[in-house]
Amino acid sequence: MTTKLENLIYAMLTENTGAHPLDSGGACGRGWQRNAKMTIEDFKRSPSATLHVSNFADDHGATKWDCHPTVSLFHAMANTLELDDFCNQFNALPCPDWDGDYYGVSQSQSEWLSDNEFTAMGEGFNTYNDGDNVLSQILQGQLMDRDQETYLLLQIHNGCDARGGYTDAKLFKLNSEETIYNLLGGACSFWVDDKTLDWRGEWINQDGSCASDSEVAAFCEKIGAGTHNGDAYFSY
Repeated sequence: MTTKLENLIYAMLTENTGAHPLDSGGACGRGWQRNAKMTIEDFKRSPSATLHVSNFADDHGATKWDCHPTVSLFHAMANTLELDDFCNQFNALPCPDWDGDYYGVSQSQSEWLSDNEFTAMGEGFNTYNDGDNVLSQILQGQLMDRDQETYLLLQIHNGCDARGGYTDAKLFKLNSEETIYNLLGGACSFWVDDKTLDWRGEWINQDGSCASDSEVAAFCEKIGAGTHNGDAYFSY
């Protein structure tokens, strides 16, 4: 059964955020174009995390390994965000222009937020500015407070250039202010035979310590070049 939250996330992932002849997406390389080729069931069945492993020869002919984890944005949002009546009311409002007080929000939506006693918590964020972020797409957001409960205005980047191509903002509820770290943290785990390697902002070995470069290289050699499925964790 598909939930209302999953339907909203899918609608955002496939929202047409436009195209420009000078951007780098080509004919179909923008996020919304790639996502439109997938059904919501495809997203639900997709792995929550993947690991891309590659190798190359250094100047002395020795094999070097490189690996990059990716956490599915669909799964991250579906496992950390919630909707309540306030979210549903806001998300049903039209957004004819982004002339409001927050990114991706119209003036009438800003007035609705003010009328319903929502206030901004600190500055907004864009995950493009976080070099350690491993989500499959860029997010732009603003934490909001209402009566000591935490909400999130959130946009998905569906374009090519990080400076543009964002969806309209949607409002979500968080269990607590700390839930934002579960959404953005990108914690995930990969395994081959009896070996595991975890990503927690840095590589962690199966003993729970920071993995050395040689341990990461040994794991990559064991699992082999290519893209491998893993598991993402959204509370830790």
